[in-house]
Amino acid sequence: MIPFAFTGNQDKVVDQGQERIIDLPTIDSYPPPTITWDVWADGNWERIPTEGQRYHMTLKKQLVILETRLSSDNNKMFRARALLTQTGEESDSQTFVLKVQNVGSLTNDIPPKIVVPPSHTTTIQGQDAVVLECVANARPLNYLSLKWYKRSASSDRILIEPDNAKYLLPMYRRRLTILNPITDDSGTYLCEASFSRPGGVDLPTALAEANLTVLVEPSYVTPPPADIVQDVSTTVIIPCVANGLPSPTVRWYRNGIHIDSDVNNRYLVLSSGNLQISSAESDDSGMFQCFVTNEAGEINRATWVRVRSFPPEILEPPQNQTVIEGELARFPCKMTGAPEPQLSWYRVKSQAIEEVLPGNSGRIELLDDAILIPVTVVEDTGKYVCNVTNTLGHAVAEAWLKVIVKTKIVRPPQDVKVIKGSTTVLQCGVLHDPNVTVIWLWYLRNMRIDPFSDPRRQIREDGSLEVQAVRNQDIGTFQCNVYSTGGNDTAEADLIVVEIPYSPSVTSVMLNEEDTKAVDVSWSAGFDGNSPILQYVMQYRMVPPGLTLLPEEGWIEVANSIPPDMGVYSVTGLLPSRSYQFRISAVNTVGMGAASAPSTVIEIPQQPPSGPPRGVVSSPQSNNSVIVQWQPPEEEHWNGPLLGYMIRFKPSGYPDSTLKHKNITNYLITTDLLRGLIVWQEYEVSVAAYNAKGVGIYSIVVYVRTQEGHPTASPFNVTSHALSSTTIRLTWMPPDPQYINGINQGYKIYARQAGSEQHEIEVVVLSNVSNMLGKQEGFIHNLKKYSEYVITVLCFTSQGNGPKSNPVQERTLQDVPDQVASLSFDNVLDTSLRVLWTSPININGILKGYTLTYQKKDFPISKVTKSLSPTTLNYTVIGLAATTVYTIEVYASTEVGDGPSRAADIESGIPPVKPEPPTNLAVTNIKETSVILQFTPGFTGHTSISLWLVQKQSSDEEPWETVYEESNPDATSLLVTGLRPYTEYRLRMIAENIADTSNPSDPTYWFETIQAAPYNPPSDVSMRAVNETAVRVSWTPLPEKEWNGEQHGYSIMYRSLDAINNSKVVNMMDENANSYTIGRLNEWTEYEVKVCAFNAMGYSPYSEAVIDRTWESVPSAGPENVNATAVSSTSIKVVWENVSTPDQNGPILGYKVQYSSKEENISPVMRVVNISSAREVILTGLRKYVWYEVQMLAYTRIGDGVLSSPSVQVRTFEDVPGLPCCVHFPEVSSSSAKIVWGPPAEPNGIISGYRVGYRKKQQTRADEIIDDTLGPDRLEFSVTMLHRNTYYVFSVTAKTSSMGWGIRNELEVYTILNRREPDPPTQPQIMDTQVTERQVTINWQPSSDGFGPIRNYTVQVQQDDNEWRTETAYIMFNATSYTITGLQPYTRYRFRVAANNDIGRSAFSQASRQILTKQAAPDSPPVNLKVVPQTRTSVLVSWKIPPVSSWNGHLSGYRLDHRDANKGGAWITQKLYNPDMEYVVIEDLELFKTYEFQIKSFNMYGSSPWSPVAVVYLEMGASAVEAKSTQLLTLA
Repeated sequence: MIPFAFTGNQDKVVDQGQERIIDLPTIDSYPPPTITWDVWADGNWERIPTEGQRYHMTLKKQLVILETRLSSDNNKMFRARALLTQTGEESDSQTFVLKVQNVGSLTNDIPPKIVVPPSHTTTIQGQDAVVLECVANARPLNYLSLKWYKRSASSDRILIEPDNAKYLLPMYRRRLTILNPITDDSGTYLCEASFSRPGGVDLPTALAEANLTVLVEPSYVTPPPADIVQDVSTTVIIPCVANGLPSPTVRWYRNGIHIDSDVNNRYLVLSSGNLQISSAESDDSGMFQCFVTNEAGEINRATWVRVRSFPPEILEPPQNQTVIEGELARFPCKMTGAPEPQLSWYRVKSQAIEEVLPGNSGRIELLDDAILIPVTVVEDTGKYVCNVTNTLGHAVAEAWLKVIVKTKIVRPPQDVKVIKGSTTVLQCGVLHDPNVTVIWLWYLRNMRIDPFSDPRRQIREDGSLEVQAVRNQDIGTFQCNVYSTGGNDTAEADLIVVEIPYSPSVTSVMLNEEDTKAVDVSWSAGFDGNSPILQYVMQYRMVPPGLTLLPEEGWIEVANSIPPDMGVYSVTGLLPSRSYQFRISAVNTVGMGAASAPSTVIEIPQQPPSGPPRGVVSSPQSNNSVIVQWQPPEEEHWNGPLLGYMIRFKPSGYPDSTLKHKNITNYLITTDLLRGLIVWQEYEVSVAAYNAKGVGIYSIVVYVRTQEGHPTASPFNVTSHALSSTTIRLTWMPPDPQYINGINQGYKIYARQAGSEQHEIEVVVLSNVSNMLGKQEGFIHNLKKYSEYVITVLCFTSQGNGPKSNPVQERTLQDVPDQVASLSFDNVLDTSLRVLWTSPININGILKGYTLTYQKKDFPISKVTKSLSPTTLNYTVIGLAATTVYTIEVYASTEVGDGPSRAADIESGIPPVKPEPPTNLAVTNIKETSVILQFTPGFTGHTSISLWLVQKQSSDEEPWETVYEESNPDATSLLVTGLRPYTEYRLRMIAENIADTSNPSDPTYWFETIQAAPYNPPSDVSMRAVNETAVRVSWTPLPEKEWNGEQHGYSIMYRSLDAINNSKVVNMMDENANSYTIGRLNEWTEYEVKVCAFNAMGYSPYSEAVIDRTWESVPSAGPENVNATAVSSTSIKVVWENVSTPDQNGPILGYKVQYSSKEENISPVMRVVNISSAREVILTGLRKYVWYEVQMLAYTRIGDGVLSSPSVQVRTFEDVPGLPCCVHFPEVSSSSAKIVWGPPAEPNGIISGYRVGYRKKQQTRADEIIDDTLGPDRLEFSVTMLHRNTYYVFSVTAKTSSMGWGIRNELEVYTILNRREPDPPTQPQIMDTQVTERQVTINWQPSSDGFGPIRNYTVQVQQDDNEWRTETAYIMFNATSYTITGLQPYTRYRFRVAANNDIGRSAFSQASRQILTKQAAPDSPPVNLKVVPQTRTSVLVSWKIPPVSSWNGHLSGYRLDHRDANKGGAWITQKLYNPDMEYVVIEDLELFKTYEFQIKSFNMYGSSPWSPVAVVYLEMGASAVEAKSTQLLTLA
């Protein structure tokens, strides 16, 4: 050893807290010395341990100082010491002085850091150990931890813990020692340094990794033998197979010379390492050596090869043999020779023919040194000859084979379950040589059965065993042993006796902790009768107080399908305040066992009523009271004796703080009057029953409004303003709505002249509906001019007037005065006369005076005017010319102007007298309302005629009445107006002057005015909807006198308010008509209707428009923009937009999505979306990879609308396929089977191939032999070399191109030659508990499957002794029960079952007993519901009895409901307990209201659905108006 080179002390600088690594100085020594490190302390050098908390010596002999400290490590000295143990030499290195710098904090944590990471390492398997090293630093070190991991093949980290067997880790875990490394230890190792101070912040971890490679030295798998002797011309293989890691290389030498295949191509080193010598020659003899080398080492071995040649020789000739058919026959012909001789075989079938046996053809296999017949048959009998030949000679040998038929069981007994007491037969069919005698012996549990001592067990001639009256002693394994000279055989089967299960035992009956009306019944199971319990049946009965029931009395089935694994069942829905007992029965495939003993009696505690009172209705009695009526709750909801009822009520929509309650303390009272309510207020009313435990459930709220009252407040802020001499305008504010007490119908204005209490004028003003709470306005017309009026205003409802407002006074404006009331003369002299007059009746203002004018007649220039005071009422005119005719006029004046004058002619000096009537009256120019009346004036009475009066008469019986007046003294014809068209008249005249009135003239002849269009429309026009597309318009016919001509009829104009300028007109040629039904209207649409009358001359004005809406109907179009997209293989997302407004035909309540598939024959399915605002839905549970057609409809309260069109096409995503269908085995033998299948019924994509697997039944799937290379068109597969009389399980699986393999379809097959159809199953058994209203469960046991496993069962149903029909459902092979659904309640049925296997179908079993399904609620309501008005307050309701097939039992009667269609709310119910009824009269209805009716049938088990609603409207004199079924008049 050369000592360390001394170079002086060295300083090693480090920041405080950090690590410092001191490398080992160079030292030259062999072998390497032992290295240690020392530290100078307390005046001495002290040895540093290899691994300490702060010191560590690495595998490279470095010293690592961790967590350096300024206070204790600064200037500390270290040295290395080398010791050569072989010589004892020692050497010390120079001194290293550690200089710790004051850099950074003295106390802060320093995160972990790996300062010496592990190194990549290679070792050889078989060494003692390998060490990986990892050194980390942190501050403080006591919170540092090191962990080692190995990375798995899946890149997961596996924590390494020391176990002293494989891994060693010292205290500080810086070195990982792996003991006895093997190749499995190769891999990546990780070192993780983590720091965790309690209560502190975790610092980042440090990680380092290294690879460990474990090499393996070469070793022989197949070493070369010591020597090889081989025949000439053969191929010589010298083995030399070795392994190692890495894989070794092989080199060959012959006689010490390396073998080069390129030089001698007969020598070839194979990939396995073996040396192959082709066509061996004698010169190839010699020593061959094999060298195997890799990085871990080298091995070699030699072998001697000798090549020889000689003529053929038969070493083992064939021998004569006799075998049983099916056994193996083998004739050896072992030979030798060099070159290798050729072997050929002959079979002598007769003396003349020899047959050369081809190799590996048919059933005979030609082996290298023998022939083999694996399964012999009789035809194989004969002589077999072997011939051996090579180039040096040949040899021959022969032997005889005799094959006899083997005795074997071809129909073995099968495992069977037999119902106790029945008879079963265990088969044991044998195939044997006709010349061989067969003996059958049967054993049960290894004890021989003796038919002579046990008559119940008899062996039949065909060897089968018949066991009669099977009982429990027959349970066990039966074995059939067959003995004969043709061989023996045995087969066995298990017989299990099944019986009805034993009674369970009720262990406890306790009240349910959560449901106060439930009881938890616990039980323990009894013996299952060797058949698994299918279900339990629970029964209960109510125990009346103080009575003892018979054991079977009063039991009611509450559940008949309790799962077999349950031991506790909660019976719910029990009635409080009742006592109950419970019992339970078990059911298996045989039937239902006896019930358990009754449980102890348990009482359900009394509770408040659990149901509301029924049929709650309320109607107003007055404007401050309503009557409430109800019926008690169903008795099952009383939960104890009822004490009374609680009525709660409040104004509708108000908070609960306004709730009031009324206690009805007698439960027999079911009517009450609520008084003191608010006038014209809607109330919410509900009723609850109560008992000793409290108040029960309140009924659904019914809404009722008190009747209207009259307003209790008057309008206010009434103002008035005169607009003219005859019109005053009023404005006012309406009363507070709270004081109107009803519907504000309008206002009434009352006006009377001041100072008068009579002749009050009333003007009705309708409310301003656009401003009900704002200022209102009204006008009073036709008032007296310049008159003072006292005016008031009131508000009124349908119930009467409210108080009048404070009066206001207003005077109409001034106007010109009327004519003076009279004009007369007296003191008529030759030159003077006095004119007298009276004031105008209506001065119409402030009278300013009178004006009098006089002039010579027809001589205006002579006119004289005199203005007179307002008090002057006469005036003497003087200065007249004698015997001269004068015209004198007088008129009054006000501030507004002059009034009309009154004039008369008078001759001076001659006083006026009574005039004479006109003569020669004639009528001309006859019009609708006027004629020209010509006449000759009579004697005028010495004065002018002041007024001509025309009187009319329409018949001789009518009095004369004045029709026309005219002041025209010189007239000789008058235009008479005011006549009625199309009316007969005659006229007469009267002349009037200032002195008197003449007598009437002679009348004219009779004449008739011509026709005219009616002046007025019909009155009282109203409209009511009668169904979805029709309205009925009614009116009061026009009076005959108003027709103005020949009467024709009425014209009805109507239009939809949804459109503009779309009016339509229909004419009715019936002058007596008073109503008309307009059809073919749009549903749920407002219409405006007007009516006029017409005759030959034209049309009257139209009436005021009336408006109403047609009824709701179903939507006439589907939702718009329907779209569907697949979101998975089983779901589709459907989105849509609403139905267009014109097609909605009412408020949309929701939508329905219909989806179907034509290609997969999937019938339409409807999914309901009962949210009107919904616009999307996800359809789930769909078939995979199927094209669906999606359509949508909307629905209203009336029903479903039209489906959207066109349908949307969408296909679900691809998925793995379903089961291949129709799998069966058409061909089966004792050693082969052919399986055939069809494509899956649910391919779920494009089928790309199939996989077939098979195994013995007792094997696991891991033993399955699989062929997964079958293409999509391959639908069959054959398997040979199977074991006879063995159950195999075959599986077929389909695959889609993108999703892979689907679900396996597994079937069993039994390898046997003689398969047949199965025997019929046992007679189906039906328990009473398995019969419900619409379904029945049948149970059966299989019989023999005919050695072709049962694939499925077929069930047939017979209804009421009609033809048998077959259930379409697929019933699995292992089923022993089946539930038939869709049956008709209260109907008789029988059932039978057949089994199906690959050969065919069995005969059907004996039919079951006939059963009667239970009764159920009726399926259908009465049909053709009609409602026809009888009187103004009653209707006739008629219907047709529903079909008997829908009764589902004994029909009890009908429930007929009706209600006010406009108010909605609660229905009023009548129960009709006569199923033969077809009509009823409903009375006490209200006029001018629409009513809805619906009906359903009921029996003791429930009610049918409701019929469609029928609607009727009651009106004055209405004829029969039917809803929906009304025969409507429609427009062409």
